[in-house]
Amino acid sequence: MSEMKKPFIRQHLGRLRLLTGILLLSFFANSTYAQYQVLAKREASNLYKADRLIVETSGCLNYALLDTAILTDTTISFIKDRDVCRVVGIFQPKDLKAGSYKVIPVMEQEDFYRVGVSTYIQTIGCAILMSDRGLMKWNGSAGTIFSDDQECPIWGVFSPVKLK
Repeated sequence: MSEMKKPFIRQHLGRLRLLTGILLLSFFANSTYAQYQVLAKREASNLYKADRLIVETSGCLNYALLDTAILTDTTISFIKDRDVCRVVGIFQPKDLKAGSYKVIPVMEQEDFYRVGVSTYIQTIGCAILMSDRGLMKWNGSAGTIFSDDQECPIWGVFSPVKLK
């Protein structure tokens, strides 16, 4: 009696598994992402200064005081506390010419406002809600934002960045 032939997949299952494993290994070996060791300090709720960068997180409860952390485009991992937080955005200092700018401040986080398409400011102890329009005065290294008879000092001007 002749033996029934096995289906193609069953005949080559071992080879298919091996090929799948090799493909997965080569994919993960070639996928690289930037990660940097930084000193992180909590600036406000969900806002950290990491070296010269500002890191915006979501739901991060770590109270870092110049703690060593590993920063990627998607996470910041605090070494000492073993906390891993999701990164919403990373921002670098922006070279903005001195002057007065009409802006529409939008609060992103406590003390962190979007004031243009790719311009963000970090204020100092500014727990007020801005109105629709504001005036930002910037001298090249510091400034003030005015809105509805309120004013807040500006610590820095930033733009979004992707890690390389």
